[in-house]
Amino acid sequence: MRWLNKPIAEPIARESGEVTLFLPHGFDGFVSLDDGGISLSEILIPVDNVPDSGRAIDTAVSLAASLNLEEVRFTAVHVGSESDMSDLHTVEREGWHWDIQCTQGDPLENILQASKACRADLIVMSTTGHDGFLDALRGSTTERVVRGANCPVLAIPVNQPSQ
Repeated sequence: MRWLNKPIAEPIARESGEVTLFLPHGFDGFVSLDDGGISLSEILIPVDNVPDSGRAIDTAVSLAASLNLEEVRFTAVHVGSESDMSDLHTVEREGWHWDIQCTQGDPLENILQASKACRADLIVMSTTGHDGFLDALRGSTTERVVRGANCPVLAIPVNQPSQ
């Protein structure tokens, strides 16, 4: 169906280069429409070396702090071997918990599965946009996560280091 419907939000977000919050159709966000209350206790952060996940972690932590979240679990999931995972800069605070996971297989499937398993209220992930021919056809990993997620996705654009 993606080929028949022209996407609107993804190209705008990609071209703007700005942090973008995607709300999947049919799913509530973490802000109550009735009273404006915040329901954000599970944040999933896919981590990798490329793109660097540091900005996504910093953004998730800043969001939790600015919303005065007293109880929150950050789940960082890395698809690949544990030896390939870079050191994560986590912030320790009373009531904040970190769960670091390493999995094997397809990144998209593992991210979506981890999101369901931890009942994520939000996915915060770094993105570099399209990387090659396949991404141009099917979308970047972030775009595919947005399409399959059952919660909001906060996309954090990062520049790849020059080679």
